[in-house]
Amino acid sequence: MLTVKWLVRVMRSLPIGVALAFLFSLLAPLLGFAVGSWSLYQHDARHSGQSDFNGPNSPAILWVVPFGTSGKPTTPIMVSGSGKAYVGVEVSPMKKPTTTTSTGQAAEEGGGHSGIFAFGPNTKVLWVSKVNGKVSGPPAIGRDGTVYAAIGTELVALKDKDGSAKWKVPLNGESVSGVTVGADGTVYTATSDGATVYVVSGNGKQRWMYTAGAPISNPLAVGGDGTVYFTTKDLSLYAVGSNGSLKWKFTVTEKSTDQLSGPVLGQDGTIYIGGNRNNGYLTKDDEKQIGREYLYAISPSGQLMWRFQAKGKTVNTPAIAKDGTIIFSTTSINYTVDRNYTLGDCFVQAVNPDGSQKWYYHSDDNAIDGPALIGSNGLIYVSSTEGQMTCLSRQGIMIWRAKIGGKASIGPKDILYVAAKSSIAAIVDRNSKELAKRHKRVEEAADNGSSPTASLSYLIYILPVIIALGIGYFFKTRVGVKEERED
Repeated sequence: MLTVKWLVRVMRSLPIGVALAFLFSLLAPLLGFAVGSWSLYQHDARHSGQSDFNGPNSPAILWVVPFGTSGKPTTPIMVSGSGKAYVGVEVSPMKKPTTTTSTGQAAEEGGGHSGIFAFGPNTKVLWVSKVNGKVSGPPAIGRDGTVYAAIGTELVALKDKDGSAKWKVPLNGESVSGVTVGADGTVYTATSDGATVYVVSGNGKQRWMYTAGAPISNPLAVGGDGTVYFTTKDLSLYAVGSNGSLKWKFTVTEKSTDQLSGPVLGQDGTIYIGGNRNNGYLTKDDEKQIGREYLYAISPSGQLMWRFQAKGKTVNTPAIAKDGTIIFSTTSINYTVDRNYTLGDCFVQAVNPDGSQKWYYHSDDNAIDGPALIGSNGLIYVSSTEGQMTCLSRQGIMIWRAKIGGKASIGPKDILYVAAKSSIAAIVDRNSKELAKRHKRVEEAADNGSSPTASLSYLIYILPVIIALGIGYFFKTRVGVKEERED
């Protein structure tokens, strides 16, 4: 058992650098970090978007797994410390039910084989969850390797060995929020239309529930003390204590705002949320005055600290860099002469912790989708709705832009994982050792007449994964050809 005296004795015996690293490894779980993995939405329970690993400085495709028209990824990819990848996939029915099909058969065929897919580091399909159903929100990985997901209307704990269920908790609706896991192993999820937060222990025993006043459609953030933060469709930010009681509620009253982003927690406990407007029916003069939305900074006690006006009508879920800089993307509107409007004028903006502007980047994209993420080297990655990914320096200067965008995560070995519209992919730096190893495996597989891809038993779930390696090998140099780069 660890004691304070033992800890002091160990710290004194170590060099200062090693001692600090050791201390950080002990404190990291209390701070909400998931060290050595990307096991939760936006990396950790705070949703910081800050990875422990570097992202690619010059992109090359390591591998691609295509799903074709039969399936599509529905969540970002979660990555364990060992490099296993987990993603929600919605798979189309294999065939249309006939009039002679039984009710049970029709339900099974109608739902396809949707669920959580587990992939090994070599793209091999390890398993598909034994519990089938729609997965709308991000899954999570526990410290013991258990995979948690809201599948259909159930919160499910899946065994990492084979994808079978360890336990299931019924929910009062589907979850778009997905799952968050706290430092002590507590599991959190929320239902959208059911507007209910569920808090469950690691063994599947329900601890408490909290019903909000409106649907919950964003991932829950969890503080180091177990406080749960979430936003609702009535423009409120809730803070619910670890015992299930409401601590406070902050409501946005801007008349132009019609929804909020999910919350992100700073290391000092500040909560950041973004306002969004989707109506687009203001006059041109009104657009200049109130069409732009705000990034809000809320104190741990629920008071407004400051708000920052964005350059567009949306403030996507922000990310927080190591130095506390808040980074978010925003999209404005372009108007035609006849007052029709189109998307356009995208920006990535960086704000200092005091609410002042640090820098902004004007993008060529029509709309930037989802939160930014940040590599350990400070590089920033954002994806557009057209599938473009842009990499920026920590000063907001474009380093590269390539058509490899989607829901992104940065995992071990500096691999950038992307869940696109009909495929998942792994992106590495062009000089990566992993890319060199991949070349060697491809050559050895060709010499031996074998394939290092998925087993044939899983071909019923997705398009032949056996072609994924060839596609990745073919396109790994193509990305650089299409890449836009500023030196």
